[in-house]
Amino acid sequence: ASHNGWVVPPARPVSSNSARQRPATESDVLRASSHSGLVIKVRDMIAPAGLYASDKDMFAFMVNENIGYNFGNGETLYRGFFISNSEVGDAYLRVTMFYYDTVCGNHIVWGAKNVREVKIKHMGRKAEEFRYHVGKAIKGIENSGHQDLLQLEAARTIKLGSTKDEVLKVATSKFGFTQKDAESVYAKSIEFEDIHGDPRTVWGFTSGVTRYSQLTPYADKRDELDRKVTLILDTTLSY
Repeated sequence: ASHNGWVVPPARPVSSNSARQRPATESDVLRASSHSGLVIKVRDMIAPAGLYASDKDMFAFMVNENIGYNFGNGETLYRGFFISNSEVGDAYLRVTMFYYDTVCGNHIVWGAKNVREVKIKHMGRKAEEFRYHVGKAIKGIENSGHQDLLQLEAARTIKLGSTKDEVLKVATSKFGFTQKDAESVYAKSIEFEDIHGDPRTVWGFTSGVTRYSQLTPYADKRDELDRKVTLILDTTLSY
């Protein structure tokens, strides 16, 4: 089921004997499939995922392929969000919004850009105030993101450096990349230059980061690299 285009991405079963698994239909699969070997296809086995709740907390992951931006060179980004709420522990409601390239069948988000998180603490707030801030955060999910898209477009022209060496120096000295990672990211940026553009630009290099991050089997390493994408965008663009 969907609402205004928002759907939970299809996911593979956690085990082969899952009682709730079934073959994916045309209506289940996402249209975005630039990483065709990883996305769910028709007749792949899927099972419920992406929506979790208990009496104390909840989590939801949804995407919308009707809210996106086509750069005109075969590259399209779509809108997605995570929302979680907990009444125990840190007692926060978190809304994380982003643009993405592809979501694979393991619910890994590829090519996340403009990642923005809103945190609303339960404690010390009146119910009316909490509902107001929650409504504001949810409304932001539906926002067309026009300003975001202008910034993403600007990232295609702003350069981190005039040469490869300059880009690598900025990546290591300003954004905390190791020399090895910076070299690997730049190489990946060159590999996909026909899609993402000049690897010296903010867009080309950060796209290389997200491509490279998915090659590591370690989730903490992927998260570290993907967070650097947001750091680069925040630092080099005016929000």
